[in-house]
Amino acid sequence: MSVFVLLAALMWGAVEGSPQIFGNSPYWLNDLGGISLYIYGGGFSSDQFNHFDSVKGNKVQLVNEVDTIDCPVIRYLTTQNIIVCTVGPRTNTAGPGEYQIKVWSDGVEATGYKTVRFIWWAAPKVKSVTPIFAKTGSRVRYIGGFHTDDLDQINTEDTEQSASGSKRISKVYMGRVLCDMYESASNSTLYGQLTSSELTCQPQTVYIGPMNASMYVTNEGPSVTDRAGLYVNSKDKLYQHHTYAVVESVSPYISSTKGGTLLTITGQGFSKDTTQVDVGGAACEVKDVTNTEITCITPSQDLTSPGSGEMGLLFELWRGEHFIDVENEDKWAALNSSHPSYESSVHIEMSHTVQIDTPSVGKYRGYLHVGHDGLYTLLPHQFTYHRLYLANDGNPDNMTYHHWNQDFTLYKDTPAYFEIRFRQTGELKFLLIFRDYNAKFTYSQARHGLNEKHRVLINPKEQMEKQQFTVTGPSTMAKLYINGFSSDLVNVSDPEQVLGAVMGLTEQQCMMNGDNPKFMFSCSYEKDDTFPSGTAGITRDHVEPYCGRRVRETRKRDGLIYQDDNKGTLDANDYPYVCFALKGDVKTVMQARFYWKDNRGRDRYDIITFTHNTAYSSDRWTYACHNLITAAKNSWIASQGYTEGSTLDILRVYVPLQTDPLGIVYIDEFTFSSEDITVIQTRPSALKSSGGILVSNVQVSVDNNDTYSIEFQTGNCLSGFPLLGVYTGQADSSWPGALQSATSETYDLGSGSEVTVTRTHLATGPVQGTWDLHIQDKVLKGIRPDIEGDKLAVKLNTLMGVNNGFYVSDRRGCDHFYWTIEWLTNPGRKDLSTVDDQNLVYDGESVSTSVFRTSEGQVYHNPISPDFVTTHTDQTKVVVRVNGYTAACEGQCDITFDDSKFTTLTSVSGNSGGEGVHTLTVTGSGFTATDTALYTVTVGGKDCVVTSVSATQVICTVVLTAGSYQVGVSMQPYGSAINTLTYNVDLSVTSVSPTTGGTGGYYELTVAGQGFLDLADMTSQDGVTVGGAACQVVASIYSEVKCIVPPGLEAESDVACNVSNWSDTSITCTTPTLPPQTYIVWVNNDQGRASQPSGGAVTVTVVLKVTGTSTTQGSVKGGTLLAVHGQGFGMDCSLLEVRLGSRGDVCQVQECTDTSLTCQIQLTPKNHFIRNTGTYSAVGVSWQPSSIEVREGDTVTWVWQQGDNQITHNVFQSVSPIDNSYNGVGFYSGSPIPSGAFQVKFNHESTVYFAGDPIQGTTLSGQITVMRPEQEAYPVQVTLGGIDATYEPNDIDVTLSVSGCPTLVEGPFDGCNLTSTTTNPSGLSFTTHTCLTPSLTQISASTTDTVPGLRGIHVRGGATLTLTGSGFGEDTCQHQVTVGGAGCSVTSANADTVTCDLDDLANLVPVKPSPVRLIVLNRGEATVDIINYEDEGEVVVVPVVIDFTPRQGSVAGGTTVTFTGTGLNSESGVIVYMGGASCTVMSVTATSITCLTSPLAESVVMPTVSVAGVRINYDY
Repeated sequence: MSVFVLLAALMWGAVEGSPQIFGNSPYWLNDLGGISLYIYGGGFSSDQFNHFDSVKGNKVQLVNEVDTIDCPVIRYLTTQNIIVCTVGPRTNTAGPGEYQIKVWSDGVEATGYKTVRFIWWAAPKVKSVTPIFAKTGSRVRYIGGFHTDDLDQINTEDTEQSASGSKRISKVYMGRVLCDMYESASNSTLYGQLTSSELTCQPQTVYIGPMNASMYVTNEGPSVTDRAGLYVNSKDKLYQHHTYAVVESVSPYISSTKGGTLLTITGQGFSKDTTQVDVGGAACEVKDVTNTEITCITPSQDLTSPGSGEMGLLFELWRGEHFIDVENEDKWAALNSSHPSYESSVHIEMSHTVQIDTPSVGKYRGYLHVGHDGLYTLLPHQFTYHRLYLANDGNPDNMTYHHWNQDFTLYKDTPAYFEIRFRQTGELKFLLIFRDYNAKFTYSQARHGLNEKHRVLINPKEQMEKQQFTVTGPSTMAKLYINGFSSDLVNVSDPEQVLGAVMGLTEQQCMMNGDNPKFMFSCSYEKDDTFPSGTAGITRDHVEPYCGRRVRETRKRDGLIYQDDNKGTLDANDYPYVCFALKGDVKTVMQARFYWKDNRGRDRYDIITFTHNTAYSSDRWTYACHNLITAAKNSWIASQGYTEGSTLDILRVYVPLQTDPLGIVYIDEFTFSSEDITVIQTRPSALKSSGGILVSNVQVSVDNNDTYSIEFQTGNCLSGFPLLGVYTGQADSSWPGALQSATSETYDLGSGSEVTVTRTHLATGPVQGTWDLHIQDKVLKGIRPDIEGDKLAVKLNTLMGVNNGFYVSDRRGCDHFYWTIEWLTNPGRKDLSTVDDQNLVYDGESVSTSVFRTSEGQVYHNPISPDFVTTHTDQTKVVVRVNGYTAACEGQCDITFDDSKFTTLTSVSGNSGGEGVHTLTVTGSGFTATDTALYTVTVGGKDCVVTSVSATQVICTVVLTAGSYQVGVSMQPYGSAINTLTYNVDLSVTSVSPTTGGTGGYYELTVAGQGFLDLADMTSQDGVTVGGAACQVVASIYSEVKCIVPPGLEAESDVACNVSNWSDTSITCTTPTLPPQTYIVWVNNDQGRASQPSGGAVTVTVVLKVTGTSTTQGSVKGGTLLAVHGQGFGMDCSLLEVRLGSRGDVCQVQECTDTSLTCQIQLTPKNHFIRNTGTYSAVGVSWQPSSIEVREGDTVTWVWQQGDNQITHNVFQSVSPIDNSYNGVGFYSGSPIPSGAFQVKFNHESTVYFAGDPIQGTTLSGQITVMRPEQEAYPVQVTLGGIDATYEPNDIDVTLSVSGCPTLVEGPFDGCNLTSTTTNPSGLSFTTHTCLTPSLTQISASTTDTVPGLRGIHVRGGATLTLTGSGFGEDTCQHQVTVGGAGCSVTSANADTVTCDLDDLANLVPVKPSPVRLIVLNRGEATVDIINYEDEGEVVVVPVVIDFTPRQGSVAGGTTVTFTGTGLNSESGVIVYMGGASCTVMSVTATSITCLTSPLAESVVMPTVSVAGVRINYDY
């Protein structure tokens, strides 16, 4: 029967035909996935098990604007009316959490709009683990929210098995291994209590270090870790549970002073590959490691020293010894470990209690180990009195006093010694807190992470509008008047009645229309209203309300406007309508959560999404009611058994969410109603016509019996209040204008009563203008004083080139504005930001700004984790580290060096048995061990194999070559003998073969003898020489060495010279590329190598050097000509390169000889890329980098590619960092496209802002800072064919000459201090300086044209340009001018003016802004110092037609027409029309266009020519 009921329920609501989605469960999902999602509907595929047709069957995806998640279908649970699938993990957690369910059945997409929401609390969570710090093998307790207390050991890899519906804890982990909850595999007894929030388990790991807890819950997925339970250890690792190793014993506890003792260390948590042992700070050579035992060989005593010991802090107390002046060094000097009152212990926990029954003094001593260099603070707590001393170099002798909360610097590789000296009376509750200001974690990542927060304040000295009432005569009833609106009659002698009248006049009034509705949880969000439970957002009074004075803002919220999860509170059958006024751009759907019962009688708590069908907008208020009963009836829950009239309790209501992630939604006049009602606005605030003043409150103060004052408090800080009017009969018709500026009026109310209203204080207006924020060495300029916090955060993210790096909250009032800036992703303390407020404008007395830190970025270790601290010890401690973490000591952990039981050596002798095998006999005393395995003999570091021992000698064998060797003996368990001996092996040569050879060398020599090294063991210090020259060894054993005899003179190089001619008496050959130096010439033939002449070797010297330059200084923009003298430059200029620095700047070689070259300095432009590879919270991508610095002349290329989210991009020059709209004249890439690239060249110093069309409501923006080249000293390197020239300066002056120009302009400007900078003391340098840089300040033209929509100076080809500035020459030949790529022939010049003709017609590019470049020989290129550069600093060549022929043609077309003019060639195209008919363009040059006419009726027509989209001017 139960099966029949289930199937009937599932089939209820099934439909024929196309697939449809009715509903889903659950609605809430976790980011990690692993949850079974049930989708209810009809028409789903019946072919569940078709594995061969990709179209057949059901496919499920969860989709939003930036992410797509696959949900694999569980086939055996899926029918035509229900699909079950396993949700995958989110791939973009920065995007919105709501996803639409999409289903395809047999290739057809299902209809129906249903969603799920990923939320942090949906996943099982492990909040904390106890103990936090423990020995390996300790049992642990998990605390959290597991969503179930059912335990089932299920196979989590089997998704179908895990989809059976119920929630069960299937696996529990500590780190990466299982944590067993049962006492044994065959025992069902749990280790501890199991609830939905607590369990106990035994980790099956011996790992030492940080670990996190996790579990897997079926139908819920993997657990997440609560940041509140995450701690940070000494290596900057996060953990919930941290294990440490323990040393329990060390044996033997004495060692020879020479070391060599085999120690056996017992304990827990040792690891074979990651264990280190120190004895007194020196390495103990590890021999073997198990989980519970280590053996190692002790070091020599002279390598050890007191210092850092085991994990923990050394506590020392001199009980009963007490003195007030803890800083008194003499008193401490009298106290030591031998004092009768001394006691000590080691504490691992940095929060503990010590009972001190009598006033005493004591110390805590130890070392701090940190994971990175940086600033820290150590804060000891709970002493009667204490002083902290610290030495960051680890030397106790260098410790200094540190006052409370004092910062100090610590270093990763240098443990710092610290000492806490205290006096104490009574119980000591010790607590050690540690602050890390260069932290690696933020608040969102770790329990003790604190984010840096700066609060920026703008404080105007605000003055409220205040008007004083003075009443004379008897009490009188009268009306108050504001801007044409009047109050009811009030007693003007009663301040409270007047207050009520003013309040009524200054609020928006409304009226409700309905039959006889009942209401629940009504709220207007006014000052004294009771808000519905769960209301999100913030109340605002600076926004014009729908009714009253205040509204609710839900910006950056989830839209929750009501929440009460207790069923029975609000029944939708009684209050089916939720009503509210809304202002904002919102989505078309909204949500509500209900309690109801399904058709199986189960309690259900589900969210439904429904369409609200209301045209809400951000530019107006709209009031509407939404029927929740109808929404439920039309939703998927109807298919699961909900019927109208059945139980439907309203648990939550969400207003529609904003379409723009940065948008704002305002709510007013909220209620649940029994019927559909309307609330209409009636009379507005009387101050609406006074510029929209919003009065948030009115206060009255009584001055005396006849006088009181009314003060207006505004929400939007506006001024311009009219004077209040008072009357009894008719209001004066002149009041609307007169009272606006009046300062005092007396109103006659009759019967001897009058009222005088005086404006005693005039309201100030809002703060206007802009302010700049200096933050982390950057400046955000032009910030409005009323900017919202989230928009300021976007600007900061763009400025810093980060994504979601800042959160900014804001608060505002007329007397204050403040923004709290929080660093979300960049941990650690920051320099305090500053504000530049010089551009703020305020009509009040003053406005002040300030910045202060509300939270220091840090990790606040409270208390410090034990692994940060090790003890200080004066004994020789055995210290074990596993995975880099110091072990604790729970037994005897120190040893003593003592030679009384150790061996002494007296002599060593030996004999050679051939091939280097030596048998050594070592005599001495104390050889008490009889087993040869307990002895180790080393000879020069080599093991000598022990063959026999007696009480007085040890015999061993070893292979040795010639040399002097130190002999040492170690006998376990005592270690090394207290002395060593020396054993010598002589080197001897017995024969050499052959004994004679040619002076050309290169034949093999065999040397016989004893003590030689094997070839593999030879180093550069070993070898054979013949006549003082090295003989190259090719083979070597103990008794023989073979080598190749060198020639009489050693060759300096071995490179081939390519022979082109060879005879008996001469050879001609060509050398390869060679570095400069002298080379010996060798000749080889089939009879060997030729000998060198008796007078000396034949040599060739290769020379490539620089001896001097004409100048070493020039313009910051380049362009300076440089003459370089030297040798070896060759005649092929293409092989010469002159490089400046490392950025790619060069001196371009123009001409060369073997001894000189001339080049011109060129600053090489660089192409910078900006890509859409960043991430952003709303759309999943952002420009990376979003802020970039470039140099004048560089280009920037934006590149974007289409991803799965189908996002399209474009880019344009925007108005400002705040205003992301197109500036109308700058660069523009066109309409958004999925993939593309766009490049812009930046010729002039400026700050350029860029943005693009909004993507799903979000604008991606950034900025480009174009920098002028700075004064810089470049190292100069001359190369020929890749070979660097040497620099060998001489005293000969180098002069530069330019053909056709007898004089050059050199030297700095008059009065300019030219400083020299040397960056290459051993080579050549070139320094740029502003003193040598001409300046171009104005460009004008002889004639100009105007082309609408183009910036720049519009000229025709052939026009004369006049360039004005400073630093020019007096001769025309001293100047070169170019416009874009075209030359401009200089016609006249003086020191501040140059004129040139734009006559290079062939290279002029029309209709495109072209930079003007002026080079002055030999100062270099001029900077363009024109403020309005884009309009006055670039030239645009206007295309012009001067004439065309012929002037008549055939009506049949085919006539060739030629237009002549200037600026006619364009890559963007040329179009010609004759009247309305096209003339097909045949050819185009800079000065002519030829086209072929089309057929046209007989008529007189006007030709029209367009070049690059511009209709050209005619000059005929």
